[in-house]
Amino acid sequence: MDASGNVPVRQGARMRKMLLLCGAGLVAAVLLVAVPIDFGGGSNNSDNSASGAASSSDNTNSNTDTNTATGLSGAGSASTTQSCTRVYDGVLDCSNATSRRLVSESGACAVASVVECCCDEFYALELVLGSIAVSRNTTELQFGDVQYVGGDVVVPGSYYDTGVLVSAAFEALQFVGGDVQMVFNHVTQVSTGQLTNLNGSLLLAYNDITSFDFGGLSIVNGDVDLSNNALTTIDFGALTRVEGDVDLAYNRLTNIDTFARLRTIAGRLDLSSNRLTKLVVDTLPNTIDEGASYACNAVSRLDWSGVFSTTGLCLAGNDLTSLELGYTRRIDGSLNLEDNDIASIDFGFLTTIDGSLVVSNNDLAAVDMFSLASVTGSLRISGNPSLVAFDCSDVGECVCPGFKGPLTRCPAFCATCPTYN
Repeated sequence: MDASGNVPVRQGARMRKMLLLCGAGLVAAVLLVAVPIDFGGGSNNSDNSASGAASSSDNTNSNTDTNTATGLSGAGSASTTQSCTRVYDGVLDCSNATSRRLVSESGACAVASVVECCCDEFYALELVLGSIAVSRNTTELQFGDVQYVGGDVVVPGSYYDTGVLVSAAFEALQFVGGDVQMVFNHVTQVSTGQLTNLNGSLLLAYNDITSFDFGGLSIVNGDVDLSNNALTTIDFGALTRVEGDVDLAYNRLTNIDTFARLRTIAGRLDLSSNRLTKLVVDTLPNTIDEGASYACNAVSRLDWSGVFSTTGLCLAGNDLTSLELGYTRRIDGSLNLEDNDIASIDFGFLTTIDGSLVVSNNDLAAVDMFSLASVTGSLRISGNPSLVAFDCSDVGECVCPGFKGPLTRCPAFCATCPTYN
């Protein structure tokens, strides 16, 4: 985390994410090739305006005993149907009557992909091997009997052209091989249904969601973005691991007592710009690879009991009046405490901050860094008018003291210090 509270991306976490996504895709591809599937096409009089939806085949449709869904379950689907044996090797276009008729007449339980979703023919499917593109006019998204989606689920919406979706129910859907993207809509309610595995990202930013329950969803192999909603409550349910960032910024959360089973966030946790008043550090996930931000809340109480090490923290712009780090011995990143009302800091047993220490714009009169042996980044203490002297101890990079009092054992001023230094 830098002095402003931002955390640089660690390539290791991103590499793990890429490897997981590639690995899951390879497994799915191998299974689909290894398992014989009856690709039933439509008749040869398909309508070209269906954008490939009416792709046909001269082969006669026939039912087989092939257990298609069992093969797909190895790619991540928990317990998909045992009866799906016929795949329509084209696109189902829900806006095209010819495409819908061909899929219906084929008797297929699976299609290659779906566009302009949704329609009755889609609800009757069990598998979508590729992606689903939802119609711009869809207000209520449902998945019917669909249990497996191999690609993305995309609902249109952007900053300049907000979508009209207001609700989404995943129902029988258990596995999504790509992203679920529903940003810049008017979604107020999402039901995760039977969804247990998401091999991409969950992108629900810029909606009107007030409450979210992850339900049985256990793994997200990408990011979770619920920022810029109206969240007042969140239940992490069965979620144990997120391979990317968790962004809950710009909501109305007042308290997060527990992250339930969520123990690992391979990216960054962002809870900035909420209404948090208390933060209990030992309830946070055990591993947050790229730090956490709780900036611009109303945190006045910070409980560090039982925490011996943590990643970088940004607590800028809160209501803290004091800070006691207890038994914490190491912070693997920066500690940003600027723009609070802190009058005293007790570093306790803290020996190392592997980043910057930012305590600018507080009410500090003295800072005891007796136990703190190393700050590898910069030290920024400007904007504390009562602070008249400072012992920099073993600050590694540079300082921005912001006063004319005596400095002891300090490195050079930072290049970005205000000019009055």
